Amino acid sequence: MSIVRGMNWCVKQLGGSVGMATKLRFCSRMMSTSGGSPSSSPFVLFLTGPDRTGIVAGMTKKVSEHGGNVEASRMTRLAGDFSLIALMTLEKEKLPGLTDALKAELPDFIINTRSVERSVAEAEKAAESGAKLTKYELTLDGPDSVGIIASTTEALARSGVSIMDMETELSTAPFA
Repeated sequence: MSIVRGMNWCVKQLGGSVGMATKLRFCSRMMSTSGGSPSSSPFVLFLTGPDRTGIVAGMTKKVSEHGGNVEASRMTRLAGDFSLIALMTLEKEKLPGLTDALKAELPDFIINTRSVERSVAEAEKAAESGAKLTKYELTLDGPDSVGIIASTTEALARSGVSIMDMETELSTAPFA
């Protein structure tokens, strides 16, 4: 499916529905062509608040209006709240204006930004020239107990494992 000229998107229906909304997963891969303006700096944007339609559209519109570029992002919905973390590039002097615009667009959201050392393009370039990382996917299923995530992640940290992505959920299971 092509929504924006020159970009390929896929939409997967995950089945079932919640209320009147059908669950959909959107995936896209964008190729970096310029790495942003030479005067742009990388920032991480965090925002969280009550879920509703149009949050991402509003956020990305404000970033674009301020000359910024979203390079990578992760979003999720938990218990009716929406959370987003995004790596973006933007001219430093435009960050206060963008933050104010986002707070006006999403007044019931907590919004924070922080400067980071490098953009996605810079991180990929460093990874190509540096040591290769070995990536693993670990899946654990078992009965829930207080502290299970803490003890698992502590064991991984003691072994020198850095967690890149993590999802947890509580569900009914045959062993419960």
